Amino acid sequence: MTVCLLKKLLHAAAIAAVSTTAQGAVIGFDDIGANGTEFTPYFEDSFTVTPGSSRWINVRTYGAPAPSAQFNRNREEPEVSSGLFVTAGGADFTFSSVDLYSSLTPIPYRVLGYQGDAVVLDFSGTVPNTFGAFRTVLNEQSGLLLDRLYIRLTNPFLALGGNPVGMDNIIVARSSVPEPAMPALLLAAGLLAAGMRRRA
Repeated sequence: MTVCLLKKLLHAAAIAAVSTTAQGAVIGFDDIGANGTEFTPYFEDSFTVTPGSSRWINVRTYGAPAPSAQFNRNREEPEVSSGLFVTAGGADFTFSSVDLYSSLTPIPYRVLGYQGDAVVLDFSGTVPNTFGAFRTVLNEQSGLLLDRLYIRLTNPFLALGGNPVGMDNIIVARSSVPEPAMPALLLAAGLLAAGMRRRA
C-alpha cells in the first residue's frame, strides 16, 4: 500500500515538474508615451522592450491598430538599421511573430534569439513594399526558448526623402513554470521514501 502510494506521489511530482502555465502576450505598445516622444524601455505583460538606439519614437496615431514603435531615416541619411530588444525579467520565453511597417520602402529585417551568449535563433528576410501597411512576419521556430530577442529593421535609402519604419504586435509567451503543487508533492514523496528506508 505504501509502495503504491509512493509511486503515485512520485508520478504526480514528475508530471507537475513538466506541467506548464503558458503566459502569452501581445506586445502592442498600448501604454507608450506621448506621440512623437522618444521610445524608452517599455513594460507590458511582464515583458520589457528596450530600443537598440535613441532613434525609436512613440507613434500613437498609427499601428495595427495604433499605437506602434517606429524610427525615421532623415532625407540626407544613407541606409540606417536599428532594432528592439525583448526580455522577460530573466525568464525564458518563445517568440511567434511581429508586424512590420514601412511608409515607402521594402522592409529588410533580421531576428536574433539568444540563450545566454549563444545565438539560438537567426533568420532574416525582406518584406516587400507594404505601401504604408503592416505585414506579419512569422517565426518558423516558434517553440525555441529564448532569454533575449532582438528584432532589427533596416530603413533603406530613398532618393525622395525620409522614411519611417516600425513594428507592432510582438507575440511572445513566457516559458512554462512549475505548478504550485510540485514542492508539496516532492516533499511528501521524500518523506514516504525516508520512512520506507527506516522500516527496511
